[in-house]
Amino acid sequence: MPTTPLLDRMHAEMGAEDRAYSADELGRAYLKLTGSGPLTAVLIRNLLRPDPRFVECEPGSWRTVVQREPRLDEAGYLLAWVETTEGARFRLHLHRFGQGDCEPLVAPLLDHDLAGWAALKARLDGERWVAWQPAMLARVLQWMDRSCGWGELSAPPLDLLSWTRATLARAGVPVAEARRVQSPAKALGLLERGGEQSDLDGVPIGALGQLLDLLLERFGEWTESQLRRTTDEILGTRPVDWSRFGFTERDIQAVPESAGVYRFFDRDGALLYVGKAARLDRRLQSYFRPFPPEASKREDLLSATHRVEWCEVPSELEALILESRAIRLEGPKRNVQIEVHPLDRFPAGWRWPVVFLAPGEDPAAVSVLYLETPESGFLLRLPRDAGGADRVELTAWLASRREAAGTPTLDRLAVSATDREETWLALRFFQNQGEQCDRLDPTAIGSATLLADALLALAREPNGMRRLVRAG
Repeated sequence: MPTTPLLDRMHAEMGAEDRAYSADELGRAYLKLTGSGPLTAVLIRNLLRPDPRFVECEPGSWRTVVQREPRLDEAGYLLAWVETTEGARFRLHLHRFGQGDCEPLVAPLLDHDLAGWAALKARLDGERWVAWQPAMLARVLQWMDRSCGWGELSAPPLDLLSWTRATLARAGVPVAEARRVQSPAKALGLLERGGEQSDLDGVPIGALGQLLDLLLERFGEWTESQLRRTTDEILGTRPVDWSRFGFTERDIQAVPESAGVYRFFDRDGALLYVGKAARLDRRLQSYFRPFPPEASKREDLLSATHRVEWCEVPSELEALILESRAIRLEGPKRNVQIEVHPLDRFPAGWRWPVVFLAPGEDPAAVSVLYLETPESGFLLRLPRDAGGADRVELTAWLASRREAAGTPTLDRLAVSATDREETWLALRFFQNQGEQCDRLDPTAIGSATLLADALLALAREPNGMRRLVRAG
């Protein structure tokens, strides 16, 4: 479920009184909580409609729905194991877990099997990821996002290793010994389940499945929040030393909730790392959570960090494109540029240009991709409440693209060209998630004016409605 701290606070405030709230009341609540200008009824709808905790009982009138955090045994799980191969490559094993059984979701996937990754994306069904190697899986997921345009998971993978270590400590194993456990088979042995696990060519999927089954049997009624708190209490954590930074904990708690790009700098101003996030607040705050007992790459990065910067954008795809551009052009010390590949083939009936709205929860703006060829295109940022002047500029720009004329002067609209790799990223994103996007077919729309009107009409409503516009 998409949720943000702002929506959490609005939900708590509205839920205090069981009645319907008008758009004007919600606009004033938004102003009170954010300090920004009030929202129109259309933008209020764009903000609330993606969140199932808010229900529009009639046009412009909203009620809250109380939802509880699900129990651990109520979720479906994807059990992941990352196998390293020669040449610093990897193979991902992914099994669907249910009722104590593990069934392979797909054949093991090598990192260069891009067609296999695309096919896997189409088969995912909202299950919760769980991993024995959460840090390694996080790097794999980052690779999938940067090279295939996968997008981020709605929540980080569940840490099966820490869960197992905490369970061992609760069962009487000394904490120091529990922290050293690395083998699923050894963990099962310590929990008196030894000898039952079966490995597949050295991959301990059988042991991992039995561990997850055992842990859900013991703690299935817990929520994930309860599990996280208990694990931290048992295994211990180390606090972040905020005195070393040129910013405060309050600054990080105030990071906005939107998609965006962030940068870490050292004390001399050198760029250390560039990242992107579907939720800036959630991603940046995750860097500054307490450290585990053992050393980590996160702690190493923060030990060199003095300043953090971020910029907000309307969509995760725009953040992905800008992150790729920054890594290639700015050369951060701790990033590894991940190679992006062109699509091997295009679906039947594919016509250029490809035009779609990137899914995003920004109530004020939307990212539009206008891809003219397999290697070139444009990224536009449109206001959701665009007026007449915006329409005039957009029409003039679209006419210039249709007629291969000079680009008009743009005072209101943000437009930037996408290079080859950025266009490949956008196309791979569209290949994986295009069915979730609002899109249109410019070749079936008769004029630049009608095309501009169609784009602005899509921008005014929440995107991700799977609409395809073929005529003005």
